[in-house]
Amino acid sequence: MLQVLVETRCMCSDEVLKSSVSWMTGAEFEEVLRELRQRNEAEEEQCRATEAHVLMNTDD
Repeated sequence: MLQVLVETRCMCSDEVLKSSVSWMTGAEFEEVLRELRQRNEAEEEQCRATEAHVLMNTDD
């Protein structure tokens, strides 16, 4: 399982608009990344972007 931080930031001011931490599998994380890429392309003119980062990986 991966502990993932998902943040939506304003690209102009670098302000964090939304932030959440959750646990998910590697496959779920890949799906989230795909969705974020599509969403960010659609929201580009709104000057905001959402990123996902792995905080902790418990798969040994």
